[in-house]
Amino acid sequence: MAGKERKEGSKGMALAEGFRSDLVSAARKGEAFDVESGLPVSMRRTRRDMSWYQFACAFVDMKNGPGSPRRPGAPTPRSSRR
Repeated sequence: MAGKERKEGSKGMALAEGFRSDLVSAARKGEAFDVESGLPVSMRRTRRDMSWYQFACAFVDMKNGPGSPRRPGAPTPRSSRR
């Protein structure tokens, strides 16, 4: 763009710089890197034998406990107004 400065997204740049800093510090510590992902071993995600659907169901069950008003069969709250 002729004569105009291009602004970079500050959030994106900050996140990228933080990620790069983590990679450099892991390399300086001599930490092993995973060949498949290219990430240091400490940053590697653990694999789970759970599908996204099973995860979503478990999350909903965790958030809507036995006493939750959104749970089927739970007692409905009574209004204090009359």
